[in-house]
Amino acid sequence: MNPAVGFPKNTFLLFLLFLAFCLSCASPAPPPGESAPFPRPRASLSFDRIEAESPERLTLWFNLEAENPRGKDARLASSARSASFNGKTVLPGSAFTVPEGPVAGGEKLAAPLRLDINASDIETPNTEAKEPLKNTAGEYRAELAFDLVFDYGGGETEKVPVKAAASFPLILEPEFRIISVAVKKAELIDTRFKVKIRLKNPNSFPVELSAFSFELYHGGSLWAGGSRKNIMLIPQGQSAEAELLLTMNFIDMRRDLLDQVIAMQQIDYRFAGEATISTGIAYLPHFRWKFDQSGRSIVTN
Repeated sequence: MNPAVGFPKNTFLLFLLFLAFCLSCASPAPPPGESAPFPRPRASLSFDRIEAESPERLTLWFNLEAENPRGKDARLASSARSASFNGKTVLPGSAFTVPEGPVAGGEKLAAPLRLDINASDIETPNTEAKEPLKNTAGEYRAELAFDLVFDYGGGETEKVPVKAAASFPLILEPEFRIISVAVKKAELIDTRFKVKIRLKNPNSFPVELSAFSFELYHGGSLWAGGSRKNIMLIPQGQSAEAELLLTMNFIDMRRDLLDQVIAMQQIDYRFAGEATISTGIAYLPHFRWKFDQSGRSIVTN
């Protein structure tokens, strides 16, 4: 019996063509030992802001974003951590903490990352021995980098390198110096002091000596004290001087000190206090620093 009997010839040919079409559209199986590719996880790091307790102690905040596009949960970890300040290593890489924990499949994670810097451990005062590291714009650069690791379990991991940098002006304390402390000879019941001070501004922007409180000592005894406000503006990279006038009541002066003043002798002194510097920089608009210096003063008419 003919097998084609009862089965239309045209229908049989159409069936063969349809079967060939379906086979041509099927995806080829991956080669033996290889699995189908998975979408790669993504991550990014960006600088957010600076906070400061003082010119030396800075806190840099970064934003970390991670995305797990797979249908499988992953646990975050980190490796190859590094932090630098003007090309110098700030801290061992393990000193800052990268957020670690699970990220569900198809989910995103956003978390802050904090880096603390003590600039006094890195920078060196502007002396002949060494210049502070800074670029031509007078700014400083901090850089943070690490590999964010997506651990899917069973030894399956993906590493995504991330890096971010921040450039900003580093605030330096002015260099304070007492030029002279002149003691005027007593007139009636008062003795007058004239203290001349000089401040050098090492910054790439002007600063203002906006407040100044001080005390003058001799032999452990307080002579006089006072405070001033809005004293002087110091241009960038320049020095400025100011005079402070004090008055001490003659009645409170010790006899030996009075004899020295009358005899026009030099007198030992200690000058201590606190100054407030206004910077105009957003992350630290003003700061205070203490001073304490000793020397010998002249006595004048």
